[in-house]
Amino acid sequence: MSEVGTDELANTRGQTASISHRGSGLYGEPARGAAFRTYLPSADSAAVTTVRAISAAPPMRGDEAILLVDDDEAVRSFTRRVLAAQGYAVYEASSGTQALALAATYGAEVDLLVTDLVMPGLDGHTLAELLRSSRQDLPVLYVSGFPGNHLDESALASKGVDFLPKPYSGDAIVRAVRSVLDEMP
Repeated sequence: MSEVGTDELANTRGQTASISHRGSGLYGEPARGAAFRTYLPSADSAAVTTVRAISAAPPMRGDEAILLVDDDEAVRSFTRRVLAAQGYAVYEASSGTQALALAATYGAEVDLLVTDLVMPGLDGHTLAELLRSSRQDLPVLYVSGFPGNHLDESALASKGVDFLPKPYSGDAIVRAVRSVLDEMP
């Protein structure tokens, strides 16, 4: 590899190319790919300072019980792991029908229903209505990748419905869950 000046390209016929500038270099060859290397000066160990980040955000941990309902196993598993890692007890169901069976057993313990809106059979909105027929105060957090098929997002907001669009991050689901639980009287 031959290195050339800052803005010059070696061998313009496309056989090989190399660019370097102040300790960084780019080298490419047809059918072999390209490589980029950066060389940084070493730091004096005395100059390294440890900084501790302080978050002003409230803690997102909890000990409440959550009934999690989602027909997508990957989403359900991810959400369960994230919430359990924050201290929540999570009962999970892959369908509305399975959620009703869990609620019959653990319903009094459940502090929050987190349900997908769009599921085969019993959808999340109908599930929430059925569960609220015996627990009017049960808070619900709806999640969905396409709420427009069942509920309009503006209608959700105007009715005070809690909704989190998919895909969501672990941080987003934890914050949404904590927010809904903290709104409870």
